[in-house]
Amino acid sequence: MRKFKVKVNGKEYEVEIEEIKAEVSTSEEKTEDKKEEAKTEDDNK
Repeated sequence: MRKFKVKVNGKEYEVEIEEIKAEVSTSEEKTEDKKEEAKTEDDNK
């Protein structure tokens, strides 16, 4: 478990995140990057 502090609408929360997959293969990272780029392009239209 990893702990983080996050702020939402000015209110701070402490959250615990369970990392379920520590390693991501290079091909999976590239696929995720392309998905994010496509989403960003769509948002800019």
